[in-house]
Formats: sequence, structure tokens, C-alpha cells
Amino acid sequence: MKYKYDNREIYQLIIQSVTETDAGNYTCQIYLPYDNYKEWPQKIMDLIVFTPPTFKPDNPAEIQAHSGHNITLVCEANGYPLPNITWKRNDRGPLPNGEFQERGSIYTIYGISVTDCGKFMCTADNEVKPPASFTVQLDVTFVPVCIAVQDVVGQGQNQRFNAKLECLVAANPRAEVSWYKKNRATKEREQIQGGDKYNLDEQYSNYSKPFERWYTLAIKTVQRNDYGDYYCTARNEYGESQAKVTLFSSFG
Repeated sequence: MKYKYDNREIYQLIIQSVTETDAGNYTCQIYLPYDNYKEWPQKIMDLIVFTPPTFKPDNPAEIQAHSGHNITLVCEANGYPLPNITWKRNDRGPLPNGEFQERGSIYTIYGISVTDCGKFMCTADNEVKPPASFTVQLDVTFVPVCIAVQDVVGQGQNQRFNAKLECLVAANPRAEVSWYKKNRATKEREQIQGGDKYNLDEQYSNYSKPFERWYTLAIKTVQRNDYGDYYCTARNEYGESQAKVTLFSSFG
């Protein structure tokens, strides 16, 4: 583009819809046909294009690791100037290291536990609006944890009362839970199946911690031979855990 101003000729190069690929050096040179081109007057200008942050496509959206291991969360972004990266938890709670914010594209968690599960938000900001955010879901696998609600349960044997044995199981992946009764004669554990005598139930509450479920064994019309030791056993691909509950006669 050419125009005159104050008896001078002004030349302009107009770049429409500027993108980051337009960045670089531009040279304005005056053509003098009778001079050596090396002596032609010129002006070199550097075009800097400021771009908002964008995330690289290979950032993982979900990571799974086993309890006790170290894990690295990676979040890389492009943009000019180079964006600053910060990590926070989506639930606004503290990070595993106790801080509420961590800086840097790489965040390592040492000795992860089930409490570290959840969503971690990576934010890239270089003061060119808008900033960009990216969420990584961290899933922690672990051996089942099995806890008896009551170690001992008492009930009469007049064939009218039922007994309820309960255990709390936390596991990821989800555990397969079975109930066993110790045979007094053989000392062997015999698996209990639901039916007329026993009722097996599983419950999950929205108020429970992640991966927790409640398991109940209801023994109908308690009789003398129902007393003894019962075992709530939870298994997944990483291991096994159990809790013992003793049923005894609560009446002399």
C-alpha cells in the first residue's frame, strides 16, 4: 500500500488476520536501478505475534497407577510468550504435597495413595487472553481393604431372631466379596450362598469415600449351629483382604 504524507511517499505492508506463522523479519527495500543492489537502502523490521496458550495434543487425559508408586503428570502448552503452567486440584483441596498450587509442566507425586485420586487441573497462562485449562483424571489402584463393622455380634437362638454381620470394603478395581463360615469340625472355611438361610446384600452410599461399599450377611432364624467365626473376604487382581466376625449367643 502506498500513500503520500508531508511530501513523502509512504509504503505499507498490511497483513490481514495475523497468525503465529506470520512472525519473523520483514525487509522494506528501495529499488535503485543504477546502483549495486547491496547498496540499496533498506529497513528490517521484526514482527512478533503474541498468541494465547494452547495445549499439545499428546497430553494424557487420564492416568492410572498403583498405590505406593510414583506418578508424573505432564501438561505442555504452546503460545508466545511461553506460558506459565500451574497445577491445582479441581475440588480446590490441597495437592498431595500439601500445597494448593504447583508450578511447572511436570508434576510428580511420590508414593501415591487412594486419597490422591481425582481430577487435577493444569492452567497455562501467558497474559494473552484467554488462558487455557486442561484436566487430568488420576485413578489409583490398590489391594482391597476389608474392615468388620463389629468384630463380635450377639444373638439369641430361639429361631425367631436374625443376625446381621457387616463389613466395609474399599478397593480399586472393584473387589469380588464372599462370605465364609468356619466349620467347627473340619476347621475348613465353607463359602456361604444366598438362599433360605442367608441373605447377601451390597450397598453403596453417596456419602461413602471413593471405592467404598458395604456388604451384609443376614443369618435368618439363628440356631445353635450358626454360632462361630465368619469371614468377609475381598479380592481383586492386586490382592486379597479379609475381616473376621464372631457370632455368639447373647442369652445364657
